[in-house]
Amino acid sequence: MQFIHPFFLFGLAAIAIPVIIHLFNFRKFKRVLFTNVRFIKDIQQQTRKQSRLKHLIILALRILAIISLVLAFAQPFIPLSKLANNIESSNLVSVYVDNSFSMEAQNDDGMLFEMARKKAAEIVAAYKAGDKFQLLTNDFEGLHQRLVTRDEYLELLSTIEISASAQFTSEVIKRQKDLLKASPSKNKSLYLISDFQKSTTDLAAIPYDSGVQIFLVPLKAYPSPDISIDSCWFASPIHQAGKNVKLFVKVKNQSEQPYERVPLKLTINGNQKAATSFDLPPFGEQQIELGYNDPEAGIRYGTVEITDHPIVYDDKFYFAYQVTSEIPVLVIDNGNPNVFLAALLKNDSSFRYTRQDERSLDYSVFNKYRLIILDAVPSVSSGLAQELQRFVTNGGSLLVSPPEQMDAASYKNFLNPLQIPSYGALKKTRQKVISIALNHPVFQEVFDHIPENMDLPVVSAWYELDNRSRSGRENLMEMQNGTPFLSVQPVQKGRVYLLNSPLNLASSTFPQHALFVPVIYKIALLSEPDHKLWYTLGGDERIAYKNEQPAGDAIIKIRQLKGTLEFIPEQAGGAGISGLFVHRQVKEAGHYEVINGEEVMMGVAFNYTRAESEPGAYTTDELKDMCAKAGMKNATVLEQPTKNLTEVIDELYSGIRLWKLFIILALVFLGAEVSILRFWK
Repeated sequence: MQFIHPFFLFGLAAIAIPVIIHLFNFRKFKRVLFTNVRFIKDIQQQTRKQSRLKHLIILALRILAIISLVLAFAQPFIPLSKLANNIESSNLVSVYVDNSFSMEAQNDDGMLFEMARKKAAEIVAAYKAGDKFQLLTNDFEGLHQRLVTRDEYLELLSTIEISASAQFTSEVIKRQKDLLKASPSKNKSLYLISDFQKSTTDLAAIPYDSGVQIFLVPLKAYPSPDISIDSCWFASPIHQAGKNVKLFVKVKNQSEQPYERVPLKLTINGNQKAATSFDLPPFGEQQIELGYNDPEAGIRYGTVEITDHPIVYDDKFYFAYQVTSEIPVLVIDNGNPNVFLAALLKNDSSFRYTRQDERSLDYSVFNKYRLIILDAVPSVSSGLAQELQRFVTNGGSLLVSPPEQMDAASYKNFLNPLQIPSYGALKKTRQKVISIALNHPVFQEVFDHIPENMDLPVVSAWYELDNRSRSGRENLMEMQNGTPFLSVQPVQKGRVYLLNSPLNLASSTFPQHALFVPVIYKIALLSEPDHKLWYTLGGDERIAYKNEQPAGDAIIKIRQLKGTLEFIPEQAGGAGISGLFVHRQVKEAGHYEVINGEEVMMGVAFNYTRAESEPGAYTTDELKDMCAKAGMKNATVLEQPTKNLTEVIDELYSGIRLWKLFIILALVFLGAEVSILRFWK
């Protein structure tokens, strides 16, 4: 037992008052005359014993009454935790209310979100009106990044709603600490009211901080059956008009309940393209293949949908992509057009073929092309090298085909800054290509079947390579001496393909080989920027787009395809490829379009995070174990659902207070004394 005001214990000295009164009995005696004195001795002995007992009982009651009053003023309590008697005159309290989709679940007391709001109000009721409070949700809104009074806190609490955002526990606590650390107050408390899903609870990532007290308030829901669409992807990253498409959809069963013949449908631009059904075992998952055709070029807005209750926010999955009509390709040569490249690219409607002489280049048009082929240029000038380097780093693809006679120093100055091996001496010995990287996208879907003894190109003239720089390089075709015939290396946002032999029949059989057409074709197709099919709400990912400066007073905006939302995103980046950041301005899953003035540049899709679909949540005991293993000595798990949270917090800080008990005891002792004096004759 401890005391809030121990200095009142000096009042126990008042016990001496009834003791002194008892020892020095100031009562006056009256003489009584008896006619017969033979009973005096017996009466005297009996009266003396009764009087002594009565006085001792009264003395004890008075002492106990004084002790009870003194203890009541000293306010004794039984500490229940190390936090007892730790509330100062000023407190900073941050309360996080989980408002993610998972908080829509139910238990005996109703929806978890409504329970969380009630608990959040009970927390502030345990503190003084003069303390400062912060309310935080998954939205990390600006109006929640400040300390407010109790009344302002309760007003903010009444306005929060369920949100699509979900945050990791470590990020929430970091936000709470960032606001409170600037205050000189010593008493700082963080409360987290959540269902503590396993997908977002990362207590091990929270550093120990003795300056704050962390309280976890877990809420448990009934288990709910749920099927979710986890993701989708295409078999090929290339989208061309008139081509068949294979879309894969991943679905998950998040419950113990099996499902049979669940319908799934695919719509593209509002038109149903495919439909099927599937079965799922308990906690199982499946990849479903859907096929359809893209008849023409343009933006595609796709939706994959299932029907599932009661959890419905993960029943739709949105995606968007661009079907290409033609890919702009620029060939830079020495004035003599390469007949093999021209025959392939000029006569195919999938490409917009342009060639320029290296002696009369217009550098300003480079950013209009997705692939540049540097073919048989004897010397790379410093200006051309600089522009090609900028083109690649901003997302373009470059194919380098060496000449038979080159200025090796100029090529070295051009390739080395890109971390690409430079050309050495020209060797005219016969080599055969013996291997190709079948798993690389350049060769995917090229072969119906792979023969055992594949006929591969023969090389008559090839360059030695400086192999000191190999970072990220991948050999697509390799000769029998181990030297790459064709290699690719990523350079920031772009790629550089390096041929090790001049692109003519005198140097190799490759220009007339069956592999020539699909290799050049796939390199050109892969030069198209691979935009993400979808973005996750709250993730604040960078949306890459081809840089197009707005005309006149026009600005780049993002507009909801079916809705009223329209806003100006943050823009970042430089020439070639730039990026947009939405910064949580998108709140609703669905399709959106990026517009430049009134021209639609591209389509984007946003989905709710699938982390909320994971049903697993930590129990109270598991949370305690995690806190112990993470060394979080400042963390306390509040686990008394039947009690008002105000009482729980009050007991944590003040223990079990006993002053009321001692007031009652004092009254009982005084009442007993009065009764004895009145009725004991």
